[in-house]
Amino acid sequence: MLKINNLEVVYNDVALVVRGISLEVPDAGIVALLGSNGAGKTTILKAVSKVLYSEEGEIEDGTISFNEHLLNELSPEQVVRKGVCQVPEGRQVFDELTVDENLRIGAYTRRDSTNIRKDLKSIYGYFPILRGRKDTLSVYLSGGEQQMLAIGRGLMSRPKLLMLD
Repeated sequence: MLKINNLEVVYNDVALVVRGISLEVPDAGIVALLGSNGAGKTTILKAVSKVLYSEEGEIEDGTISFNEHLLNELSPEQVVRKGVCQVPEGRQVFDELTVDENLRIGAYTRRDSTNIRKDLKSIYGYFPILRGRKDTLSVYLSGGEQQMLAIGRGLMSRPKLLMLD
Protein backbone atom coordinates (compact mmCIF):
# COMPACT_ATOMS: atom_id res chain seq x y z
CA MET A 1 0.00 0.00 0.00
CA LEU A 2 2.47 2.70 1.18
CA LYS A 3 6.11 2.40 0.17
CA ILE A 4 8.83 4.83 1.16
CA ASN A 5 12.17 4.22 -0.47
CA ASN A 6 15.42 5.91 0.61
CA LEU A 7 13.67 9.12 1.72
CA GLU A 8 15.74 12.20 2.48
CA VAL A 9 14.14 15.42 3.73
CA VAL A 10 15.86 18.79 4.09
CA TYR A 11 14.61 21.90 5.89
CA ASN A 12 15.60 25.39 4.77
CA ASP A 13 17.94 23.93 2.12
CA VAL A 14 20.37 23.19 4.97
CA ALA A 15 19.27 20.76 7.68
CA LEU A 16 19.10 17.10 6.62
CA VAL A 17 16.42 15.80 8.99
CA VAL A 18 15.55 12.41 7.48
CA ARG A 19 18.18 10.35 5.71
CA GLY A 20 17.77 7.06 3.87
CA ILE A 21 14.45 5.95 5.43
CA SER A 22 12.67 3.05 3.74
CA LEU A 23 9.51 1.36 4.98
CA GLU A 24 6.33 -0.31 3.81
CA VAL A 25 2.82 -0.25 5.23
CA PRO A 26 0.83 -3.23 3.88
CA ASP A 27 -2.91 -3.23 3.21
CA ALA A 28 -4.80 -3.49 6.52
CA GLY A 29 -1.48 -3.16 8.32
CA ILE A 30 -0.48 -1.06 11.29
CA VAL A 31 2.99 0.42 11.51
CA ALA A 32 4.35 2.51 14.37
CA LEU A 33 7.30 4.85 13.99
CA LEU A 34 9.26 4.96 17.21
CA GLY A 35 12.08 7.30 18.11
CA SER A 36 13.18 10.09 20.36
CA ASN A 37 12.10 13.70 19.98
CA GLY A 38 13.60 15.18 16.84
CA ALA A 39 14.21 11.78 15.19
CA GLY A 40 12.06 12.66 12.16
CA LYS A 41 8.80 10.79 12.80
CA THR A 42 6.55 13.79 12.14
CA THR A 43 8.72 14.84 9.19
CA ILE A 44 8.17 11.45 7.55
CA LEU A 45 4.40 11.78 7.93
CA LYS A 46 4.51 15.34 6.56
CA ALA A 47 6.55 14.11 3.59
CA VAL A 48 3.90 11.49 2.81
CA SER A 49 1.00 13.96 3.16
CA LYS A 50 2.96 16.64 1.26
CA VAL A 51 2.75 19.37 3.92
CA LEU A 52 6.49 19.87 4.36
CA TYR A 53 6.31 23.19 2.52
CA SER A 54 4.65 24.81 5.53
CA GLU A 55 7.97 24.54 7.36
CA GLU A 56 10.33 25.16 4.44
CA GLY A 57 10.93 21.44 4.03
CA GLU A 58 11.37 19.44 0.86
CA ILE A 59 12.04 15.91 -0.28
CA GLU A 60 15.63 15.91 -1.44
CA ASP A 61 15.79 12.27 -2.53
CA GLY A 62 13.79 9.06 -2.48
CA THR A 63 10.30 8.06 -3.50
CA ILE A 64 6.94 7.76 -1.80
CA SER A 65 4.25 5.67 -3.47
CA PHE A 66 0.76 4.72 -2.41
CA ASN A 67 -1.08 1.92 -4.19
CA GLU A 68 1.51 2.06 -6.97
CA HIS A 69 1.03 5.84 -7.52
CA LEU A 70 4.05 8.07 -6.99
CA LEU A 71 3.20 10.85 -4.51
CA ASN A 72 6.40 12.90 -4.79
CA GLU A 73 5.05 15.54 -7.17
CA LEU A 74 1.46 15.71 -5.92
CA SER A 75 -0.17 18.51 -3.92
CA PRO A 76 -1.57 17.82 -0.44
CA GLU A 77 -5.11 17.86 -1.88
CA GLN A 78 -4.15 15.30 -4.52
CA VAL A 79 -2.65 13.06 -1.84
CA VAL A 80 -5.92 13.22 0.13
CA ARG A 81 -7.83 12.37 -3.06
CA LYS A 82 -5.59 9.28 -3.44
CA GLY A 83 -6.80 8.15 0.01
CA VAL A 84 -4.07 9.32 2.40
CA CYS A 85 -4.91 11.44 5.44
CA GLN A 86 -2.76 12.74 8.28
CA VAL A 87 -4.17 13.71 11.67
CA PRO A 88 -1.54 16.13 13.01
CA GLU A 89 -0.32 16.20 16.58
CA GLY A 90 -1.46 18.91 18.93
CA ARG A 91 -5.24 18.77 18.36
CA GLN A 92 -5.12 21.11 15.39
CA VAL A 93 -8.72 22.14 14.79
CA PHE A 94 -10.15 25.24 13.18
CA ASP A 95 -10.96 27.29 16.29
CA GLU A 96 -13.28 29.73 14.52
CA LEU A 97 -15.47 26.94 13.12
CA THR A 98 -18.06 24.79 14.85
CA VAL A 99 -17.60 21.09 15.48
CA ASP A 100 -19.93 20.31 12.57
CA GLU A 101 -18.08 22.68 10.21
CA ASN A 102 -14.72 21.17 11.20
CA LEU A 103 -16.00 17.69 10.39
CA ARG A 104 -17.47 18.77 7.06
CA ILE A 105 -14.14 20.33 6.06
CA GLY A 106 -12.68 16.84 6.36
CA ALA A 107 -14.83 15.84 3.40
CA TYR A 108 -13.84 18.79 1.19
CA THR A 109 -12.42 16.56 -1.57
CA ARG A 110 -15.62 14.51 -1.77
CA ARG A 111 -18.73 15.21 -3.83
CA ASP A 112 -21.02 12.40 -2.62
CA SER A 113 -23.34 14.39 -0.32
CA THR A 114 -25.47 11.39 0.67
CA ASN A 115 -22.45 9.44 1.86
CA ILE A 116 -20.97 12.52 3.53
CA ARG A 117 -24.14 12.79 5.65
CA LYS A 118 -23.89 9.07 6.50
CA ASP A 119 -20.24 9.44 7.46
CA LEU A 120 -21.02 12.49 9.59
CA LYS A 121 -23.63 10.41 11.43
CA SER A 122 -21.04 7.64 11.90
CA ILE A 123 -18.48 10.07 13.35
CA TYR A 124 -21.07 11.34 15.82
CA GLY A 125 -21.69 7.67 16.69
CA TYR A 126 -17.98 7.07 17.35
CA PHE A 127 -17.70 10.27 19.39
CA PRO A 128 -21.16 10.94 20.89
CA ILE A 129 -19.93 13.88 22.95
CA LEU A 130 -19.29 15.74 19.69
CA ARG A 131 -22.90 15.32 18.60
CA GLY A 132 -24.05 17.30 21.62
CA ARG A 133 -21.51 20.01 20.83
CA LYS A 134 -21.92 20.13 17.05
CA ASP A 135 -22.87 23.85 17.04
CA THR A 136 -20.11 24.81 19.49
CA LEU A 137 -16.99 26.59 18.30
CA SER A 138 -14.16 24.09 18.50
CA VAL A 139 -12.00 26.49 20.53
CA TYR A 140 -14.34 25.81 23.48
CA LEU A 141 -13.84 22.04 23.42
CA SER A 142 -11.62 20.29 25.93
CA GLY A 143 -8.29 18.92 24.75
CA GLY A 144 -9.70 15.39 24.48
CA GLU A 145 -12.74 16.60 22.58
CA GLN A 146 -10.50 18.51 20.17
CA GLN A 147 -8.49 15.33 19.57
CA MET A 148 -11.71 13.41 18.87
CA LEU A 149 -12.68 16.16 16.44
CA ALA A 150 -9.31 16.02 14.66
CA ILE A 151 -9.58 12.24 14.25
CA GLY A 152 -13.21 12.54 13.10
CA ARG A 153 -12.25 15.20 10.55
CA GLY A 154 -9.58 12.87 9.20
CA LEU A 155 -12.05 10.01 8.92
CA MET A 156 -14.46 12.23 6.96
CA SER A 157 -12.09 12.06 3.97
CA ARG A 158 -12.69 8.28 3.88
CA PRO A 159 -8.97 7.50 3.89
CA LYS A 160 -7.45 4.24 2.83
CA LEU A 161 -4.45 5.20 4.97
CA LEU A 162 -4.89 7.20 8.17
CA MET A 163 -1.68 8.51 9.72
CA LEU A 164 -1.94 9.57 13.35
CA ASP A 165 0.85 11.78 14.65
